[in-house]
Amino acid sequence: MNKKIIGIFVCTLFIATAVFPAIGTCNADSINLKDVSKGLCTNSFDDNVPVWEVGDGWEYRINDMNLELGFEGQPVQIHGKIDNLYFEVTDVSGDSYKLEYNSKVNGGFNVDIDLDYLGLGDGSIKTTGELVVTTLRGDILLRKSDLGIKEINAKISGILKVKIEEQPFIPIPTITIPIPARISLNANSNNPFTILDFPLSTGKVWGLPSATFSVDGEIKSIWLNVLNLINKVAGLLGKELIPPVIADLLPVIDIMDMIEALDLIDIFNGYLERAEYPDVFSCSNLETVTVEAGTFDAYNISVMQGLGHIYYASEVGNIIKISGHSIDAELIKVYNV
Repeated sequence: MNKKIIGIFVCTLFIATAVFPAIGTCNADSINLKDVSKGLCTNSFDDNVPVWEVGDGWEYRINDMNLELGFEGQPVQIHGKIDNLYFEVTDVSGDSYKLEYNSKVNGGFNVDIDLDYLGLGDGSIKTTGELVVTTLRGDILLRKSDLGIKEINAKISGILKVKIEEQPFIPIPTITIPIPARISLNANSNNPFTILDFPLSTGKVWGLPSATFSVDGEIKSIWLNVLNLINKVAGLLGKELIPPVIADLLPVIDIMDMIEALDLIDIFNGYLERAEYPDVFSCSNLETVTVEAGTFDAYNISVMQGLGHIYYASEVGNIIKISGHSIDAELIKVYNV
């Protein structure tokens, strides 16, 4: 399947999970959820856009995230889940809403590096990694008029346990290296990113407008500084311990430099510099859907002709579930803090 399409799809569904926790109208008196507050609802909306107040909050669980990437012999598999991903409206001034979010993150990766591709001889390096004691926090800025995403800021801090499963250089047993790290990321768009097109109705079809995203951020770790120093000393002795394409990124890894150096730009360009995509979403039918927050009649919104699905329940005014290729998420609570 086209890697650019997969990248766009995963990013779209992840953003849908993150920034559309409550959209549309609802009647709290008719909902059998003890955590739902009447403060989240209004009797009517202009252009079907909700009015949020400071203190409104929503909680999601991302049960499964999987992404498989391949770059000319360098396969990368990323997997993870997020429990209790909590959002709270903290500012409603001006023309935007500000939502702050936080959660613990579990996940890992598998990487198979082809040494021949890098010009370092025969064989490969097989590496796995696991996130432990890792937290995700940040904020999202949305345009009030249509809840279009204007800016996303994220910070990830924790420990990555990297395990070298196989390598052809030194006959030593499998080793595990704990790497404390901090990742910061900022992304913003010249044209706010909108997903749902109200009013919803069965048979309705809509797309994504063109947009350009700018991304910046960095990865810091004491071990990256140590690795950089060791590699420089080895270089003075006429040896290189790590490939130059990786060494040039150290000791503080710039995320955009990493995307370019690892030849990921073809995938991310489909999202960072996105042309107009017509007919991405189609609202096919109403069906009964059960999530942890309850059982609801929900609009089934197909993404990219069935590659994934977004379920919106007008009873609670929420996206209650997202499922499809590489991601599975559900709403677990709606409440006023």
